[in-house]
Amino acid sequence: MQTRAAFILIFLLLFLAACAQVAPPRSNAALLDANAVLNARLRAPITPSALTADNQGLEKVLHYIAEKNNINMVIDWEVLRAAGIENTTPVSLDIHDVSLSTALSTVLSIPRSTDILEFKPIDGIVFVSTKGPLATKGAFTYVRKT
Repeated sequence: MQTRAAFILIFLLLFLAACAQVAPPRSNAALLDANAVLNARLRAPITPSALTADNQGLEKVLHYIAEKNNINMVIDWEVLRAAGIENTTPVSLDIHDVSLSTALSTVLSIPRSTDILEFKPIDGIVFVSTKGPLATKGAFTYVRKT
């Protein structure tokens, strides 16, 4: 009886030791994959290949881009409002055959602001704000996830 109990105990200890030597946590691998996918999407041509807006609200245009290109986007509306940009700020453009990165940069260059608007990919998410908060990865208040 003691031999059987000792065998089971040794088996369990070996099993637990084997489980502890598993590859890095899945969340790290998933994060690396999310970053790689996002960076590839930012370099790829925008979907669809043309982006046309005639006095459409900034939020609507950014939402459309995020949805059509299957990206996660977080927009810091509190900071944008402080810079004089509202979600309804009109955007007009007609661009074709550009990368997603170029399209986002173009859209964010249109509104007149007291600060520079930009985006930054962080941990598989495109963050949109002004230059200052993005440098420090500030707090964001609005999430649009695909």
